[in-house]
Amino acid sequence: MRSDAIIARITRLCWQLIGVVDHVESVISPVTEGALEYSPIHLTEIKPMIPAQQSPINLEAPYPTNLGTLQLTIDWQKTGCCDVTGTVTESEHGLKVSFPFDNANLIKLDDRTFVLSQFHFHFPTEHYVNGSPVSGAMELHIVHQNPHDATLAVLGVFIQPKLIKRRKKKSEGEADRGLNLLEDYLQQSRERRTARSEGHDCEDPPIEINTDACDWIPSDAGLTHYYRYEGSLTSSPYTESVSWVVFDDILKVPFDVAKWDELKRDFGHAARPIQSLNRRLILFHDDTLKVPAKAKRRANGR
Repeated sequence: MRSDAIIARITRLCWQLIGVVDHVESVISPVTEGALEYSPIHLTEIKPMIPAQQSPINLEAPYPTNLGTLQLTIDWQKTGCCDVTGTVTESEHGLKVSFPFDNANLIKLDDRTFVLSQFHFHFPTEHYVNGSPVSGAMELHIVHQNPHDATLAVLGVFIQPKLIKRRKKKSEGEADRGLNLLEDYLQQSRERRTARSEGHDCEDPPIEINTDACDWIPSDAGLTHYYRYEGSLTSSPYTESVSWVVFDDILKVPFDVAKWDELKRDFGHAARPIQSLNRRLILFHDDTLKVPAKAKRRANGR
């Protein structure tokens, strides 16, 4: 095993010990044909011994550092718009967009690989920054899962509307950042509501939308500075197996008022109250800082 992988595992273990986390058994059934199969029974059985690593939290007074080889890297498909097809699904927590597990959109965090699984929104924002929610924003959670142990890595993105009075005509090949992600869903949702209001009674098939996941990162600069901590799911069963990255930059997306309201109505999950930090360490990755000398030597295997 490479030394940087050992460092990553030791780092993760230390954070878990600081949080006094109960041991979590395997929560995943065997992998079949490249796709993970969740076990609802196992998931509901996972309960932390002490609620020590719960999310969301107030992102305040973080420890500035350069995570070096343990920092976030994103390997999403970047061949253009509409690379991945997701399905809008509804759960007890609201609507989300789920992706097939063989979608080849990966991230790497703490020297571990995670596959894009689903995304959903919260309104208002769940994480606070310096004691307050981000004003007028929604919070996007882009969920990724490790294919070996089912642990999660979630990217949190604050989104604010850059309101426009009317849609400008787009030139061929041009797309508004992010908004085109849900255009298909919003249109199909409107059509279904209209049909139901006119008395049409028919079974609605799942709505599929095409999306470029890259549109949901604030900018390339967003990868150079972000909050990093260990936490949990923010909805039941609140499993404490989530590595969080919350971007400092806010994504400004051109929405007209009607579509922003539609997005909040259809996709805005309720926000969970802020949870206690409980001696956890909040890191703030800053790519401009010097990587600690010890971390460099360890990453080089010395």
